[in-house]
Amino acid sequence: MRRLRRLLLLVLTSCSTMGTPYGPKGVRGGYQDRRLPDGSQEVRFNGNSLTSRATVDEYARRRAAELCPAGYDVQTERWACGDALGRVLGSGETCEAYAVTLTVRCR
Repeated sequence: MRRLRRLLLLVLTSCSTMGTPYGPKGVRGGYQDRRLPDGSQEVRFNGNSLTSRATVDEYARRRAAELCPAGYDVQTERWACGDALGRVLGSGETCEAYAVTLTVRCR
């Protein structure tokens, strides 16, 4: 029983100390995408408090490249800053988690 508790504690601790993995949106963040009426793609990537802004940017652009294998052009780029609960913060507050939304047109 003691071993089981230790294992469970180890698993829970390791899950809570991990940045957002690359993949579809889940509990720790991830990407979402949709095709817009004008034919462009909207790609959003949400990171958690352990995921850097640079990684959020890299993952959003990776998803755009998957959607547009021949390449893409970024039409708009919008950044948001949130807290650990995913709420968007106002200016002057400390950013705990980044999110970016790219609107891209495939070549």
